Amino acid sequence: MVLIVSATNHAVGCAASGWDLTSDIGSWSAKTSSHAVDFRVFNYTPVHDVLEVNATDFTPAKP
Repeated sequence: MVLIVSATNHAVGCAASGWDLTSDIGSWSAKTSSHAVDFRVFNYTPVHDVLEVNATDFTPAKP
């Protein structure tokens, strides 16, 4: 048996403007199906960046 796997790049957010805080991720994810081998691509303007955070950084502080 031969299995062929092909990954797809998915631009996250609006394809015209890319990723920003106004992107409607709910609508995007409802119409976009992906698989574990696929890539999610975040296109953004130079004034933005992507920061990797851990669970402690992401968890809101308790009042």
